[in-house]
Amino acid sequence: MALAAAAPAWAGLAPSVGLRAPGVQVAALATPALLVPMPDTLPPSPLMQRIQELLIEFGDLRGVADGRSNDDTRDAIRAYQRRSGLEQDGRATEALLSHLEFTTRAIELGARLDAARADQVQAAAAKLLARPETRGLVGGRGQAERADPTRDVSACFAAPTTACLLNEASESVKAVFDDRFRDWTLGQIVAAEARTQGVDAAFATAARISDPRLVIAALRDIASARAEAGDTEAAIGAAAVIPDDAARARALTAIARAQARRHDDAAVAATVAQLAALAPQLSALAAPVEMLCELAVSLGRLGAPAADAVLDAARGLVDGLAEEPREGAKAAVAAALAGLGRQAEAWRALAEITDPNQRRVVLAALAAAAAAGGDIDGALAAVAMIPEPQFRTTVLAAVASERAVAGAQDAAQHALDQALAEANAVDAGKAYTRATAIATVARALAGAGAIAQAEAVIPTVSDGRLRAEALWSLAVAKAGAGDTGGAERARGEAFAESGKLTSALDRVWLLCNAATVSAKSGDSAAAREALHRALAESQAIGDPWTRSQALVRVAATLESVN
Repeated sequence: MALAAAAPAWAGLAPSVGLRAPGVQVAALATPALLVPMPDTLPPSPLMQRIQELLIEFGDLRGVADGRSNDDTRDAIRAYQRRSGLEQDGRATEALLSHLEFTTRAIELGARLDAARADQVQAAAAKLLARPETRGLVGGRGQAERADPTRDVSACFAAPTTACLLNEASESVKAVFDDRFRDWTLGQIVAAEARTQGVDAAFATAARISDPRLVIAALRDIASARAEAGDTEAAIGAAAVIPDDAARARALTAIARAQARRHDDAAVAATVAQLAALAPQLSALAAPVEMLCELAVSLGRLGAPAADAVLDAARGLVDGLAEEPREGAKAAVAAALAGLGRQAEAWRALAEITDPNQRRVVLAALAAAAAAGGDIDGALAAVAMIPEPQFRTTVLAAVASERAVAGAQDAAQHALDQALAEANAVDAGKAYTRATAIATVARALAGAGAIAQAEAVIPTVSDGRLRAEALWSLAVAKAGAGDTGGAERARGEAFAESGKLTSALDRVWLLCNAATVSAKSGDSAAAREALHRALAESQAIGDPWTRSQALVRVAATLESVN
Protein backbone atom coordinates (compact mmCIF):
# COMPACT_ATOMS: atom_id res chain seq x y z
CA MET A 1 0.00 0.00 0.00
CA ALA A 2 1.41 3.38 -0.97
CA LEU A 3 1.92 6.13 1.55
CA ALA A 4 -0.68 8.87 1.33
CA ALA A 5 0.39 12.41 0.59
CA ALA A 6 1.86 14.15 3.61
CA ALA A 7 -0.11 16.69 5.57
CA PRO A 8 1.13 20.30 5.70
CA ALA A 9 3.96 21.02 8.10
CA TRP A 10 2.80 21.61 11.65
CA ALA A 11 2.44 25.26 12.53
CA GLY A 12 3.42 26.88 15.80
CA LEU A 13 5.23 25.69 18.88
CA ALA A 14 3.74 25.18 22.34
CA PRO A 15 4.87 27.70 24.97
CA SER A 16 7.30 26.52 27.62
CA VAL A 17 5.81 25.61 31.01
CA GLY A 18 7.68 25.69 34.31
CA LEU A 19 8.33 22.52 36.33
CA ARG A 20 6.37 21.82 39.47
CA ALA A 21 8.32 21.59 42.69
CA PRO A 22 9.70 18.06 43.14
CA GLY A 23 7.50 17.27 46.14
CA VAL A 24 4.22 18.48 44.66
CA GLN A 25 1.36 16.01 44.44
CA VAL A 26 0.11 14.97 41.03
CA ALA A 27 -3.34 16.35 40.40
CA ALA A 28 -6.29 13.98 40.16
CA LEU A 29 -6.12 12.13 36.87
CA ALA A 30 -8.70 12.44 34.17
CA THR A 31 -9.90 9.16 32.74
CA PRO A 32 -7.29 8.45 30.06
CA ALA A 33 -8.68 8.57 26.57
CA LEU A 34 -5.57 6.79 25.29
CA LEU A 35 -2.65 4.92 26.72
CA VAL A 36 -0.09 4.70 23.96
CA PRO A 37 3.22 6.04 25.32
CA MET A 38 6.37 5.85 23.25
CA PRO A 39 7.14 2.15 23.82
CA ASP A 40 10.55 0.90 24.91
CA THR A 41 9.99 -2.29 22.90
CA LEU A 42 10.32 -0.65 19.50
CA PRO A 43 13.52 -1.39 17.62
CA PRO A 44 16.63 0.18 19.19
CA SER A 45 19.06 2.35 17.27
CA PRO A 46 21.33 0.20 15.06
CA LEU A 47 23.96 2.92 15.18
CA MET A 48 24.08 2.79 18.97
CA GLN A 49 23.97 -1.00 19.00
CA ARG A 50 26.98 -1.36 16.69
CA ILE A 51 28.96 1.24 18.66
CA GLN A 52 28.17 -0.60 21.88
CA GLU A 53 29.26 -3.93 20.36
CA LEU A 54 32.64 -2.49 19.45
CA LEU A 55 33.09 -0.71 22.77
CA ILE A 56 32.40 -4.02 24.53
CA GLU A 57 35.01 -5.73 22.35
CA PHE A 58 37.51 -2.97 23.12
CA GLY A 59 36.88 -3.38 26.86
CA ASP A 60 35.53 0.16 27.32
CA LEU A 61 31.96 -0.98 28.04
CA ARG A 62 30.50 -3.80 30.10
CA GLY A 63 27.05 -5.29 29.65
CA VAL A 64 24.99 -5.93 26.54
CA ALA A 65 24.63 -4.03 23.29
CA ASP A 66 20.94 -3.12 23.43
CA GLY A 67 21.01 -0.14 21.08
CA ARG A 68 19.79 2.27 23.75
CA SER A 69 21.76 5.22 25.08
CA ASN A 70 22.75 5.35 28.73
CA ASP A 71 25.35 6.96 30.96
CA ASP A 72 27.66 3.92 30.86
CA THR A 73 27.76 4.01 27.07
CA ARG A 74 28.45 7.73 27.01
CA ASP A 75 31.27 7.31 29.52
CA ALA A 76 32.71 4.47 27.40
CA ILE A 77 32.55 6.65 24.28
CA ARG A 78 34.41 9.44 26.09
CA ALA A 79 37.06 6.97 27.26
CA TYR A 80 37.56 5.77 23.71
CA GLN A 81 37.60 9.33 22.35
CA ARG A 82 40.15 10.38 24.97
CA ARG A 83 42.45 7.46 24.13
CA SER A 84 42.07 8.09 20.41
CA GLY A 85 42.67 11.85 20.52
CA LEU A 86 39.09 12.71 19.49
CA GLU A 87 36.80 15.37 20.87
CA GLN A 88 35.37 13.95 24.10
CA ASP A 89 31.68 14.71 23.58
CA GLY A 90 30.33 11.23 24.37
CA ARG A 91 28.05 11.28 21.33
CA ALA A 92 27.19 8.26 19.18
CA THR A 93 27.62 9.36 15.57
CA GLU A 94 28.30 7.79 12.20
CA ALA A 95 31.78 9.36 12.31
CA LEU A 96 32.53 7.68 15.63
CA LEU A 97 31.34 4.34 14.29
CA SER A 98 33.61 4.67 11.26
CA HIS A 99 36.55 5.46 13.54
CA LEU A 100 35.77 2.48 15.74
CA GLU A 101 35.21 0.09 12.87
CA PHE A 102 37.82 1.03 10.32
CA THR A 103 40.63 2.98 12.02
CA THR A 104 41.39 1.16 15.23
CA ARG A 105 39.92 -2.33 14.93
CA ALA A 106 43.17 -4.04 14.04
CA ILE A 107 45.14 -2.10 16.67
CA GLU A 108 42.64 -2.59 19.46
CA LEU A 109 41.63 -6.18 18.87
CA GLY A 110 44.55 -7.75 17.07
CA ALA A 111 44.85 -11.33 16.02
CA ARG A 112 43.06 -12.68 19.12
CA LEU A 113 39.59 -11.66 18.01
CA ASP A 114 40.31 -12.43 14.39
CA ALA A 115 41.22 -15.99 15.34
CA ALA A 116 38.13 -16.38 17.50
CA ARG A 117 35.97 -15.04 14.70
CA ALA A 118 37.56 -17.44 12.22
CA ASP A 119 36.79 -20.42 14.48
CA GLN A 120 33.18 -19.33 14.89
CA VAL A 121 32.74 -18.75 11.17
CA GLN A 122 34.21 -22.14 10.35
CA ALA A 123 31.90 -23.89 12.84
CA ALA A 124 28.83 -22.09 11.46
CA ALA A 125 29.80 -22.92 7.88
CA ALA A 126 30.18 -26.58 8.79
CA LYS A 127 26.66 -26.62 10.23
CA LEU A 128 25.22 -25.08 7.07
CA LEU A 129 27.15 -27.43 4.79
CA ALA A 130 25.98 -30.47 6.77
CA ARG A 131 22.40 -30.00 5.57
CA PRO A 132 21.45 -30.19 1.89
CA GLU A 133 18.76 -27.52 2.37
CA THR A 134 21.29 -24.93 3.54
CA ARG A 135 24.46 -25.75 1.59
CA GLY A 136 23.60 -23.19 -1.07
CA LEU A 137 23.59 -20.45 1.55
CA VAL A 138 27.32 -20.70 2.25
CA GLY A 139 29.62 -18.21 0.57
CA GLY A 140 27.46 -15.18 -0.13
CA ARG A 141 28.01 -13.06 -3.23
CA GLY A 142 30.17 -10.46 -1.50
CA GLN A 143 32.04 -8.06 -3.71
CA ALA A 144 30.62 -9.54 -6.92
CA GLU A 145 27.56 -7.34 -6.37
CA ARG A 146 27.52 -3.78 -7.61
CA ALA A 147 24.75 -1.24 -7.13
CA ASP A 148 23.34 0.37 -10.26
CA PRO A 149 24.10 4.10 -9.88
CA THR A 150 21.72 4.97 -12.74
CA ARG A 151 18.62 3.40 -11.19
CA ASP A 152 15.61 5.71 -10.88
CA VAL A 153 14.22 5.65 -7.35
CA SER A 154 11.90 8.63 -7.73
CA ALA A 155 8.77 6.51 -8.22
CA CYS A 156 9.42 4.60 -5.02
CA PHE A 157 9.94 7.72 -2.93
CA ALA A 158 6.92 9.42 -4.52
CA ALA A 159 4.57 6.52 -3.73
CA PRO A 160 6.47 4.15 -1.44
CA THR A 161 5.51 0.57 -0.78
CA THR A 162 7.15 -1.90 1.56
CA ALA A 163 8.41 -3.91 -1.40
CA CYS A 164 10.05 -1.01 -3.23
CA LEU A 165 11.67 0.37 -0.08
CA LEU A 166 13.17 -3.01 0.77
CA ASN A 167 14.36 -3.33 -2.82
CA GLU A 168 16.06 0.07 -2.60
CA ALA A 169 17.64 -0.93 0.71
CA SER A 170 18.85 -4.11 -0.97
CA GLU A 171 20.38 -2.07 -3.79
CA SER A 172 21.96 0.45 -1.41
CA VAL A 173 23.67 -2.26 0.60
CA LYS A 174 25.51 -3.43 -2.53
CA ALA A 175 27.62 -0.29 -2.20
CA VAL A 176 28.68 -1.23 1.35
CA PHE A 177 32.14 -2.75 1.01
CA ASP A 178 32.75 -3.80 4.60
CA ASP A 179 31.32 -7.31 4.99
CA ARG A 180 30.36 -6.79 8.63
CA PHE A 181 28.17 -3.78 7.85
CA ARG A 182 26.83 -5.34 4.68
CA ASP A 183 25.90 -8.67 6.27
CA TRP A 184 24.26 -7.02 9.24
CA THR A 185 21.93 -5.00 7.03
CA LEU A 186 21.16 -7.95 4.76
CA GLY A 187 20.05 -9.83 7.86
CA GLN A 188 17.58 -7.07 8.67
CA ILE A 189 16.29 -7.08 5.10
CA VAL A 190 15.80 -10.85 5.37
CA ALA A 191 13.56 -10.45 8.43
CA ALA A 192 11.52 -7.71 6.76
CA GLU A 193 11.13 -9.70 3.55
CA ALA A 194 10.09 -12.79 5.48
CA ARG A 195 7.27 -10.81 7.10
CA THR A 196 6.00 -9.17 3.93
CA GLN A 197 7.12 -11.21 0.91
CA GLY A 198 7.43 -14.76 2.16
CA VAL A 199 10.13 -17.36 2.64
CA ASP A 200 11.49 -17.54 -0.93
CA ALA A 201 12.43 -13.85 -1.16
CA ALA A 202 14.00 -13.98 2.29
CA PHE A 203 16.04 -17.08 1.47
CA ALA A 204 17.35 -15.41 -1.69
CA THR A 205 18.62 -12.46 0.36
CA ALA A 206 20.05 -14.77 3.02
CA ALA A 207 22.17 -16.36 0.30
CA ARG A 208 23.89 -12.97 -0.18
CA ILE A 209 25.23 -12.94 3.40
CA SER A 210 28.91 -13.85 3.56
CA ASP A 211 29.22 -14.63 7.29
CA PRO A 212 27.78 -18.11 8.03
CA ARG A 213 26.95 -17.08 11.59
CA LEU A 214 24.65 -14.37 10.29
CA VAL A 215 23.16 -16.78 7.75
CA ILE A 216 22.05 -18.98 10.64
CA ALA A 217 20.64 -15.93 12.42
CA ALA A 218 18.79 -15.02 9.22
CA LEU A 219 17.22 -18.50 9.05
CA ARG A 220 16.04 -18.05 12.63
CA ASP A 221 14.54 -14.68 11.74
CA ILE A 222 12.75 -16.09 8.69
CA ALA A 223 10.99 -18.72 10.78
CA SER A 224 10.19 -16.22 13.55
CA ALA A 225 8.86 -13.62 11.09
CA ARG A 226 6.53 -16.09 9.40
CA ALA A 227 5.26 -17.20 12.80
CA GLU A 228 4.57 -13.60 13.81
CA ALA A 229 2.73 -13.13 10.51
CA GLY A 230 0.47 -16.06 11.44
CA ASP A 231 1.86 -18.44 8.83
CA THR A 232 2.84 -21.21 11.23
CA GLU A 233 3.08 -23.84 8.52
CA ALA A 234 5.78 -21.92 6.66
CA ALA A 235 7.45 -21.06 9.98
CA ILE A 236 7.66 -24.72 10.97
CA GLY A 237 9.17 -25.59 7.60
CA ALA A 238 11.73 -22.81 7.90
CA ALA A 239 12.64 -23.81 11.45
CA ALA A 240 13.19 -27.42 10.43
CA VAL A 241 16.20 -26.54 8.26
CA ILE A 242 17.99 -24.36 10.84
CA PRO A 243 21.22 -26.27 11.54
CA ASP A 244 21.89 -24.71 14.95
CA ASP A 245 20.07 -25.81 18.11
CA ALA A 246 19.98 -22.40 19.80
CA ALA A 247 18.71 -20.62 16.67
CA ARG A 248 16.09 -23.31 16.07
CA ALA A 249 14.94 -23.07 19.69
CA ARG A 250 14.46 -19.32 19.35
CA ALA A 251 12.37 -19.87 16.20
CA LEU A 252 10.30 -22.52 17.95
CA THR A 253 9.43 -20.08 20.74
CA ALA A 254 8.00 -17.67 18.15
CA ILE A 255 6.04 -20.52 16.59
CA ALA A 256 4.61 -21.59 19.97
CA ARG A 257 3.44 -18.02 20.63
CA ALA A 258 1.76 -17.86 17.23
CA GLN A 259 0.02 -21.19 17.84
CA ALA A 260 -1.13 -20.01 21.27
CA ARG A 261 -2.63 -16.87 19.73
CA ARG A 262 -4.73 -19.23 17.59
CA HIS A 263 -5.62 -21.24 20.71
CA ASP A 264 -4.27 -24.39 19.08
CA ASP A 265 -3.26 -26.13 22.30
CA ALA A 266 -2.31 -29.39 20.60
CA ALA A 267 0.10 -27.60 18.25
CA VAL A 268 1.59 -25.64 21.15
CA ALA A 269 2.18 -28.86 23.07
CA ALA A 270 3.96 -30.41 20.08
CA THR A 271 6.22 -27.37 19.67
CA VAL A 272 6.94 -27.26 23.38
CA ALA A 273 7.95 -30.93 23.22
CA GLN A 274 10.53 -30.05 20.54
CA LEU A 275 11.84 -27.23 22.72
CA ALA A 276 12.09 -29.48 25.74
CA ALA A 277 14.13 -31.95 23.71
CA LEU A 278 16.47 -29.20 22.51
CA ALA A 279 16.92 -27.39 25.82
CA PRO A 280 19.52 -29.72 27.43
CA GLN A 281 21.70 -29.47 24.31
CA LEU A 282 21.95 -25.70 24.42
CA SER A 283 24.80 -23.60 25.78
CA ALA A 284 25.52 -23.84 29.51
CA LEU A 285 24.57 -20.19 29.94
CA ALA A 286 21.44 -18.56 31.28
CA ALA A 287 20.07 -17.66 27.81
CA PRO A 288 18.08 -20.90 27.23
CA VAL A 289 16.45 -20.60 30.64
CA GLU A 290 15.56 -16.97 30.00
CA MET A 291 14.13 -17.87 26.59
CA LEU A 292 11.91 -20.59 28.04
CA CYS A 293 10.78 -18.31 30.88
CA GLU A 294 9.78 -15.58 28.44
CA LEU A 295 7.81 -18.14 26.45
CA ALA A 296 6.11 -19.48 29.59
CA VAL A 297 4.85 -16.01 30.51
CA SER A 298 3.67 -15.36 26.94
CA LEU A 299 1.79 -18.65 26.86
CA GLY A 300 0.29 -17.96 30.28
CA ARG A 301 -1.05 -14.61 29.15
CA LEU A 302 -2.59 -16.30 26.11
CA GLY A 303 -4.20 -18.94 28.29
CA ALA A 304 -2.19 -21.84 26.86
CA PRO A 305 -2.07 -24.88 29.20
CA ALA A 306 1.56 -25.55 28.25
CA ALA A 307 2.83 -22.50 30.16
CA ASP A 308 3.59 -24.44 33.34
CA ALA A 309 5.32 -27.23 31.42
CA VAL A 310 7.61 -24.72 29.72
CA LEU A 311 8.48 -23.13 33.04
CA ASP A 312 9.20 -26.55 34.53
CA ALA A 313 11.58 -27.25 31.64
CA ALA A 314 13.36 -23.96 32.36
CA ARG A 315 13.66 -24.75 36.05
CA GLY A 316 15.15 -28.13 35.23
CA LEU A 317 18.10 -26.45 33.52
CA VAL A 318 19.05 -24.11 36.37
CA ASP A 319 20.96 -26.51 38.61
CA GLY A 320 23.27 -27.53 35.78
CA LEU A 321 24.59 -24.00 35.27
CA ALA A 322 27.78 -22.52 36.67
CA GLU A 323 27.39 -20.14 39.59
CA GLU A 324 27.47 -16.83 37.68
CA PRO A 325 24.89 -17.64 34.98
CA ARG A 326 22.81 -19.52 37.57
CA GLU A 327 21.90 -16.25 39.30
CA GLY A 328 20.48 -14.84 36.06
CA ALA A 329 18.62 -18.06 35.36
CA LYS A 330 17.14 -18.15 38.85
CA ALA A 331 15.99 -14.56 38.43
CA ALA A 332 14.36 -15.40 35.10
CA VAL A 333 12.46 -18.27 36.73
CA ALA A 334 11.35 -16.10 39.66
CA ALA A 335 10.17 -13.32 37.32
CA ALA A 336 8.26 -15.89 35.26
CA LEU A 337 6.58 -17.23 38.39
CA ALA A 338 5.43 -13.71 39.17
CA GLY A 339 4.25 -13.20 35.60
CA LEU A 340 2.19 -16.39 35.80
CA GLY A 341 0.50 -15.22 38.98
CA ARG A 342 2.48 -17.45 41.32
CA GLN A 343 3.70 -14.61 43.52
CA ALA A 344 4.24 -16.63 46.68
CA GLU A 345 6.64 -18.92 44.83
CA ALA A 346 8.32 -15.91 43.24
CA TRP A 347 8.93 -14.31 46.64
CA ARG A 348 10.47 -17.55 47.92
CA ALA A 349 12.68 -17.72 44.84
CA LEU A 350 13.75 -14.11 45.35
CA ALA A 351 15.09 -14.97 48.81
CA GLU A 352 17.69 -17.22 47.15
CA ILE A 353 19.00 -14.52 44.78
CA THR A 354 21.82 -12.28 46.01
CA ASP A 355 22.90 -10.35 42.90
CA PRO A 356 21.32 -6.86 43.14
CA ASN A 357 20.79 -6.56 39.39
CA GLN A 358 18.97 -9.88 39.24
CA ARG A 359 16.92 -9.07 42.33
CA ARG A 360 15.78 -5.89 40.61
CA VAL A 361 14.42 -7.91 37.68
CA VAL A 362 12.35 -10.09 40.00
CA LEU A 363 11.09 -7.17 42.09
CA ALA A 364 9.92 -5.39 38.95
CA ALA A 365 8.03 -8.52 37.89
CA LEU A 366 6.50 -8.85 41.36
CA ALA A 367 5.39 -5.21 41.31
CA ALA A 368 3.82 -5.66 37.87
CA ALA A 369 2.01 -8.82 38.97
CA ALA A 370 0.68 -7.16 42.11
CA ALA A 371 -0.51 -4.12 40.14
CA ALA A 372 -2.24 -6.33 37.59
CA GLY A 373 -4.05 -8.04 40.43
CA GLY A 374 -5.18 -4.73 41.89
CA ASP A 375 -2.84 -4.92 44.89
CA ILE A 376 -1.32 -1.45 44.76
CA ASP A 377 0.14 -1.77 48.26
CA GLY A 378 1.90 -5.00 47.27
CA ALA A 379 3.22 -3.34 44.13
CA LEU A 380 4.61 -0.39 46.08
CA ALA A 381 6.16 -2.71 48.66
CA ALA A 382 8.07 -4.51 45.89
CA VAL A 383 9.17 -1.21 44.37
CA ALA A 384 10.43 0.02 47.74
CA MET A 385 12.92 -2.86 47.81
CA ILE A 386 14.62 -1.65 44.61
CA PRO A 387 17.64 0.42 45.75
CA GLU A 388 18.09 2.82 42.81
CA PRO A 389 15.64 5.69 42.26
CA GLN A 390 15.90 5.50 38.47
CA PHE A 391 14.68 1.92 38.47
CA ARG A 392 12.01 2.65 41.04
CA THR A 393 10.83 5.38 38.68
CA THR A 394 10.50 3.00 35.75
CA VAL A 395 8.57 0.38 37.71
CA LEU A 396 6.30 2.94 39.35
CA ALA A 397 5.46 4.43 35.95
CA ALA A 398 4.54 0.96 34.68
CA VAL A 399 2.41 0.32 37.77
CA ALA A 400 0.64 3.66 37.25
CA SER A 401 -0.05 2.94 33.60
CA GLU A 402 -1.49 -0.46 34.40
CA ARG A 403 -3.75 0.97 37.11
CA ALA A 404 -4.88 3.82 34.84
CA VAL A 405 -5.87 1.34 32.12
CA ALA A 406 -7.84 -0.59 34.74
CA GLY A 407 -9.66 2.61 35.73
CA ALA A 408 -8.12 2.74 39.21
CA GLN A 409 -7.39 6.45 39.06
CA ASP A 410 -6.52 6.98 42.72
CA ALA A 411 -3.94 4.17 42.65
CA ALA A 412 -2.48 5.48 39.40
CA GLN A 413 -2.24 8.98 40.90
CA HIS A 414 -0.45 7.66 43.95
CA ALA A 415 2.10 5.72 41.87
CA LEU A 416 2.72 8.68 39.56
CA ASP A 417 3.22 10.98 42.52
CA GLN A 418 5.91 8.65 43.85
CA ALA A 419 7.45 8.19 40.40
CA LEU A 420 7.86 11.95 39.98
CA ALA A 421 9.55 12.23 43.36
CA GLU A 422 11.88 9.32 42.54
CA ALA A 423 12.83 10.83 39.17
CA ASN A 424 13.79 14.07 40.83
CA ALA A 425 15.87 12.10 43.36
CA VAL A 426 18.19 10.69 40.68
CA ASP A 427 21.73 12.07 41.03
CA ALA A 428 22.04 15.20 38.89
CA GLY A 429 25.56 14.08 37.98
CA LYS A 430 24.06 11.17 36.03
CA ALA A 431 22.57 13.43 33.41
CA TYR A 432 21.24 10.87 30.98
CA THR A 433 19.93 8.57 33.70
CA ARG A 434 18.07 11.47 35.29
CA ALA A 435 16.70 12.60 31.92
CA THR A 436 15.50 9.06 31.20
CA ALA A 437 13.71 8.87 34.55
CA ILE A 438 11.98 12.23 34.11
CA ALA A 439 10.99 11.40 30.52
CA THR A 440 9.56 8.08 31.69
CA VAL A 441 7.34 9.90 34.18
CA ALA A 442 6.33 12.46 31.57
CA ARG A 443 5.20 9.73 29.16
CA ALA A 444 3.32 7.94 31.93
CA LEU A 445 1.61 11.17 32.96
CA ALA A 446 0.50 11.82 29.40
CA GLY A 447 -0.65 8.26 28.89
CA ALA A 448 -2.64 8.30 32.13
CA GLY A 449 -4.45 11.51 31.19
CA ALA A 450 -2.50 13.88 33.47
CA ILE A 451 -1.82 16.19 30.54
CA ALA A 452 -1.11 19.38 32.47
CA GLN A 453 1.47 17.64 34.64
CA ALA A 454 3.11 16.08 31.58
CA GLU A 455 3.38 19.51 29.97
CA ALA A 456 5.05 20.84 33.11
CA VAL A 457 7.61 18.04 33.28
CA ILE A 458 8.60 17.66 29.61
CA PRO A 459 10.62 20.92 29.28
CA THR A 460 12.93 19.74 32.07
CA VAL A 461 14.01 16.60 30.19
CA SER A 462 17.59 17.49 29.29
CA ASP A 463 18.08 15.01 26.41
CA GLY A 464 16.60 16.02 23.07
CA ARG A 465 15.65 12.56 21.89
CA LEU A 466 13.94 11.69 25.16
CA ARG A 467 12.17 15.05 25.15
CA ALA A 468 10.90 14.42 21.62
CA GLU A 469 9.56 11.00 22.62
CA ALA A 470 7.73 12.54 25.56
CA LEU A 471 6.29 15.23 23.31
CA TRP A 472 4.90 12.55 21.02
CA SER A 473 3.21 10.88 23.97
CA LEU A 474 1.77 14.27 24.90
CA ALA A 475 0.50 14.81 21.36
CA VAL A 476 -1.20 11.40 21.39
CA ALA A 477 -2.83 12.15 24.74
CA LYS A 478 -4.07 15.57 23.58
CA ALA A 479 -5.45 14.15 20.36
CA GLY A 480 -7.28 11.48 22.34
CA ALA A 481 -8.71 14.13 24.64
CA GLY A 482 -10.04 16.07 21.63
CA ASP A 483 -7.50 18.92 21.88
CA THR A 484 -6.60 19.04 18.19
CA GLY A 485 -4.72 22.33 18.39
CA GLY A 486 -2.73 21.24 21.43
CA ALA A 487 -1.84 17.95 19.75
CA GLU A 488 -0.62 19.80 16.68
CA ARG A 489 1.56 22.12 18.78
CA ALA A 490 3.06 19.19 20.69
CA ARG A 491 3.85 17.43 17.41
CA GLY A 492 5.45 20.60 16.11
CA GLU A 493 7.73 20.68 19.12
CA ALA A 494 8.49 16.99 18.72
CA PHE A 495 9.44 17.46 15.07
CA ALA A 496 11.66 20.39 16.03
CA GLU A 497 13.45 18.30 18.67
CA SER A 498 13.87 15.41 16.23
CA GLY A 499 15.49 17.72 13.72
CA LYS A 500 18.20 18.68 16.22
CA LEU A 501 19.58 15.12 16.49
CA THR A 502 23.01 14.91 14.88
CA SER A 503 22.59 11.40 13.48
CA ALA A 504 20.37 11.04 10.42
CA LEU A 505 19.74 7.43 11.37
CA ASP A 506 18.60 8.44 14.85
CA ARG A 507 16.26 11.01 13.32
CA VAL A 508 14.73 8.33 11.10
CA TRP A 509 14.39 5.95 14.05
CA LEU A 510 12.65 8.52 16.22
CA LEU A 511 10.26 9.58 13.46
CA CYS A 512 9.38 5.96 12.69
CA ASN A 513 8.71 5.30 16.37
CA ALA A 514 6.45 8.35 16.41
CA ALA A 515 4.59 7.13 13.33
CA THR A 516 4.00 3.75 14.94
CA VAL A 517 2.73 5.29 18.19
CA SER A 518 0.42 7.66 16.32
CA ALA A 519 -0.97 4.85 14.17
CA LYS A 520 -1.68 2.71 17.25
CA SER A 521 -3.57 5.61 18.80
CA GLY A 522 -5.72 5.99 15.68
CA ASP A 523 -4.19 9.29 14.53
CA SER A 524 -3.44 8.29 10.94
CA ALA A 525 -2.72 11.83 9.75
CA ALA A 526 0.02 12.30 12.36
CA ALA A 527 1.42 8.86 11.53
CA ARG A 528 1.61 9.71 7.83
CA GLU A 529 3.34 13.03 8.53
CA ALA A 530 5.98 11.42 10.76
CA LEU A 531 6.55 8.65 8.25
CA HIS A 532 6.76 11.14 5.38
CA ARG A 533 9.49 13.01 7.22
CA ALA A 534 11.34 9.78 7.98
CA LEU A 535 11.19 8.89 4.29
CA ALA A 536 12.55 12.31 3.31
CA GLU A 537 15.40 11.92 5.80
CA SER A 538 16.21 8.49 4.36
CA GLN A 539 16.19 9.75 0.79
CA ALA A 540 18.73 12.44 1.65
CA ILE A 541 21.25 10.08 3.23
CA GLY A 542 24.36 9.57 1.13
CA ASP A 543 26.19 6.84 3.06
CA PRO A 544 24.92 3.50 1.68
CA TRP A 545 24.97 1.61 5.00
CA THR A 546 23.10 4.37 6.85
CA ARG A 547 20.68 4.72 3.95
CA SER A 548 19.91 1.00 3.79
CA GLN A 549 19.39 0.82 7.56
CA ALA A 550 17.01 3.77 7.42
CA LEU A 551 15.05 2.34 4.48
CA VAL A 552 14.54 -1.00 6.22
CA ARG A 553 13.16 0.83 9.25
CA VAL A 554 10.86 2.99 7.13
CA ALA A 555 9.63 -0.10 5.25
CA ALA A 556 8.81 -1.88 8.51
CA THR A 557 7.00 1.22 9.79
CA LEU A 558 5.02 1.59 6.57
CA GLU A 559 3.91 -2.01 6.99
CA SER A 560 2.69 -1.40 10.55
CA VAL A 561 1.10 1.97 9.81
CA ASN A 562 -0.87 0.60 6.88
